[in-house]
Amino acid sequence: MKNYLAILSLISLLLLSGCSTKRIDFSKYRTSSDKAIKSLRDIKIPFLNDLKVDPSVKTPTKISATPSMTEIALHWSYQPDSNTAGYRIFRYSEHSGRYILIETIPDVYATNYVDKNLKPNKLYKYKISAYTKDKRVSIASPALSVATKYTLPAPSSLVASKNYIQKTKLNWKLYSQYKLIKYYQIQRSKDKVKWEDLETIYKSLQTQYIDTRLKNGDAYYYRFYGVTYDGVKTPYSNIAYGYTKRTPLVIKDVMVRSNLPRKIQLSWIDPNLEDKSRYIVKYNIYTSLFRDKLFIKHASTSKKYFIDNIPHDGRKVYYKVTAVDNFGLESPLYPKAVMANTKASSMAPKIIEYKLVDGRVIIRWEPMSRNIRKYEVVKRYYSKFFIPKTLNYTDITSTQFVDNDIQLKRTYKYRVIGIDNDGIPTKPSREISIEIR
Repeated sequence: MKNYLAILSLISLLLLSGCSTKRIDFSKYRTSSDKAIKSLRDIKIPFLNDLKVDPSVKTPTKISATPSMTEIALHWSYQPDSNTAGYRIFRYSEHSGRYILIETIPDVYATNYVDKNLKPNKLYKYKISAYTKDKRVSIASPALSVATKYTLPAPSSLVASKNYIQKTKLNWKLYSQYKLIKYYQIQRSKDKVKWEDLETIYKSLQTQYIDTRLKNGDAYYYRFYGVTYDGVKTPYSNIAYGYTKRTPLVIKDVMVRSNLPRKIQLSWIDPNLEDKSRYIVKYNIYTSLFRDKLFIKHASTSKKYFIDNIPHDGRKVYYKVTAVDNFGLESPLYPKAVMANTKASSMAPKIIEYKLVDGRVIIRWEPMSRNIRKYEVVKRYYSKFFIPKTLNYTDITSTQFVDNDIQLKRTYKYRVIGIDNDGIPTKPSREISIEIR
């Protein structure tokens, strides 16, 4: 009983896999009874390897085919007799180099078979034979070659925009077979060799896509194809080349005038003036106290020069300049900065004498260079209410100062500052102190 059940199970398995092309390994189904194996081989199953070719069995005739993109319908004629059991369909395998059984049809009245899940625009070869109830098969029919159709046209008229800011717009014509399309696959490439999937569009009526994942100056090749609901790919569209608008050219040539009194003058050459597709609306000036870091926007101007007023003497500043066009695009910062500095203050006056004479304070200092046109004396003291006071005596043209405004029991402190021809003060002299008793 167990052997009988094993035989029935194997028969069911074989019937369900009638299109199998593999040789059956009977060792998997061995039982303790050799009689069971013999009984299994005696069953009239048409795809076992012990079927014998009998030229007296009629071969199917009038073999023809009707192809579509993914299917081929085979047709044939046959006059069965009482011993005919059905037909066997073979397809040529490029991998093995021989015809492989793909289907067994256990119906003598069947004259049609549809081979499905094929590739479009591909040539296939078939043979058909008949088999009998007593395990005999006819000579296979002559080979029939038939190609699946390639009825889907390629998407057409793909164009890509140029000079958009950080984006490229793709446009194409409405696909003629859009009702068959499940989705479009957009691809892009830098070199037309390696393509990356960019976007999947599940709208068959769509005729536009905007690539927004771009930077200024990016350039790509684009193409796309459609995929039908049954998984058939259309040919690729034409390749379109698109690029984003590049930023203005970097400004390299920046000239500076240093050692000016509390100002720095900059000028530059703009390489963008020859670009007729844009015009420069302004220039941004970036400054830093360091040579190669921490540059911040300091000012803007529409001219090709700039005067930076700096309320410090001897201040060193680093500069970079960028151009901004009518699209709002700004050129990159040039890696190298230019350095400039304001005029440094002169050395401090040197006091050589100070004394109290007849109730007056007299201070004298060494003459300075011709660049110093006048002096200033700064006087500090505390009033009787201990309030600090400071007095400045300006426009002193000599190298001596006499202070008549003094009172007893107070301490006065003095410093001398020179003023040069540009109005820049020197460093203050050392501070002297005189106590009036």
